[in-house]
Amino acid sequence: MKRRVRASDVAQMAGVSTATVSLVLSGRHGSRVSPQTRERVLNAALKLGYQPDPLARALSTGKTHSIALWTYGVYDAYYSQAVWLFQELLNKDNYEVQLVETDELVDENATWRNSALWPVDGILAFESPMCVDAYLQTSPEDRKPTVSAGAFWSDKTDYVGVDLLSGTVSVIRHLLENGNRRIAWLGPSSEAWMGEPRQVGYVSVMKDAGLPTEFIYVPVESATEFRRATYENIDTYLEKNGCPEAIFCAADEMMIGALRRLHERGIRVPEDVALAGCDGIPETEYHEPRLSTLATPIEQVCRIAWEFLRRRIENPNIDRQGIVLQPQLVIRESSDYLRR
Repeated sequence: MKRRVRASDVAQMAGVSTATVSLVLSGRHGSRVSPQTRERVLNAALKLGYQPDPLARALSTGKTHSIALWTYGVYDAYYSQAVWLFQELLNKDNYEVQLVETDELVDENATWRNSALWPVDGILAFESPMCVDAYLQTSPEDRKPTVSAGAFWSDKTDYVGVDLLSGTVSVIRHLLENGNRRIAWLGPSSEAWMGEPRQVGYVSVMKDAGLPTEFIYVPVESATEFRRATYENIDTYLEKNGCPEAIFCAADEMMIGALRRLHERGIRVPEDVALAGCDGIPETEYHEPRLSTLATPIEQVCRIAWEFLRRRIENPNIDRQGIVLQPQLVIRESSDYLRR
């Protein structure tokens, strides 16, 4: 059997110490290793076919260079974008991502509970606050550094949140300023959405304006159904109540489903009804008309969350880290219409 290539073999070929090889291949060399030496080490490793032993590295350093990424979903464009961004950030720092879809289940058989036992250095929990709260109830000696991030987060650990409440207020005010008075809120009929920030912000602005609220509830069980369920179910509401002057959709995926069905019914956007969504997925810019959206600063969320976690891993005793970011209202043709 062929012997496994060791770091010492790479060191001998490159004419450096084993410690230097370790620094270069781990990406921790900084300015301590010259570019020429780094190049020799990398060339030697490539020629010899060296592959690091992750188990040996974990045993010697106490670090696995692996992070568990908990996310509410992966199918929806919003979540897949976050997963891609986290993977890019972590891979640049020589960390691997262990992806776990949470679906916010907190029972004893939930997948994320098993993942918490994996040999990882920390946990990034995206849009999974209930899972974080449940995890924090485990014994302190078993807990791993954790950052809760997204539009829904837990403040019981390090966190990076997004203020959807104030963001929604800006959306509804924009629709009002354009002359819309009959403005509806479209979102899931799930109890979990009752009283959430996008609904509270909508109700608040409409109440201040002295206007009635109007809710278009779509039956969905998960984010994977947002587009299809909205497309298939909005007819029932429109046939019974007619079309509002404007609709604020709680998610861009729902807005896209609504747009398609409105087109098929001959209802013009924005002339007959203005549309605005929430999340800021890239696809909103490529529809006809281009779609207005309350955009989450997703790149900033992911970058700061990883910075917080990396800092916590390096120094577990630092003070609690937390920040709440503001979303941006992106006004496009679907809502930029003055109704007279």
